Amino acid sequence: FMSRGVLDNATGVAVMLELSKRLAGQFPSETYPADIVFAAFNAEECGLEGSRPFYEELSRQYTEFYNINMDVVGALDKPLAFNNLDANSEALYADFLPILNEHNVPVDQAAIYAADIYNNPYGRSDRVVFQEQGRSAIVLGESKLQGYTNTPNDSDLAAVDFPELLRLTDAIEQFIVSTDGMIY
Repeated sequence: FMSRGVLDNATGVAVMLELSKRLAGQFPSETYPADIVFAAFNAEECGLEGSRPFYEELSRQYTEFYNINMDVVGALDKPLAFNNLDANSEALYADFLPILNEHNVPVDQAAIYAADIYNNPYGRSDRVVFQEQGRSAIVLGESKLQGYTNTPNDSDLAAVDFPELLRLTDAIEQFIVSTDGMIY
């Protein structure tokens, strides 16, 4: 099948690029209290082969870090799946939720990311690599997209809620700035 990957995951990459531009403007070189590393991974569907080596390298360079994973964001009329299944990530989810609400980013706290129509997990996102190692990580990804991602349907720009992408970028920016380098 042929898919342009509009939602999976051009939208997440677009948010990441806009966020990196904004933060670079807000914090001239070396003024933020912690390093921020931006990465886009390949081979998620092949056993998280892109994020695993990245995690190994990152853990050699840093002793404390957490992960914000943007995977399939900004789908029209779809909320973020915001049900955390990882005990180490509870504080990260708890601190993110009010900021998402403040920016009117729709969330479904009952929905599990990459779940089937019965809310049973069937897929994994790159944040799992961090969580498996006891690191805090959050996935910001839309729920209820069966039959869309990884199909020819993921080529339609009309399925993207561009104002929501901007609100999500605003929320992540506010989260990073307001946590002032805190590590979860």
